[in-house]
Amino acid sequence: MQVYKKWSERKFFESYASFQKGTIKVDPSLTWFVVEMRHLDEHIIPLCKEMQRLGCFGNSADEYLALAMDNKAQLSRAGPDIVRKMVDRYHGREEDKNKMTQRVSLSAY
Repeated sequence: MQVYKKWSERKFFESYASFQKGTIKVDPSLTWFVVEMRHLDEHIIPLCKEMQRLGCFGNSADEYLALAMDNKAQLSRAGPDIVRKMVDRYHGREEDKNKMTQRVSLSAY
């Protein structure tokens, strides 16, 4: 999930920045979960299954399919929460929260 999450978040940040600038009309935070699930279902998982069927990449095709299915399962469980966290990171709120926690823990000494 880490590799998928890294690149998905980067793509989200690009889209969200475009929305903030007004170059795209639809807020990607409202559609991200559904779009990503559809992308996995319609493109990534079928591609992995086809690679597996054709014997491409040997046993790695099995691993790719397992990873894609795991990504989909994790996204279906935590999708809205993932999107909320990405929006917070985009706006710097998550970092601010971490800094505040560090300050509080340091002041306790």
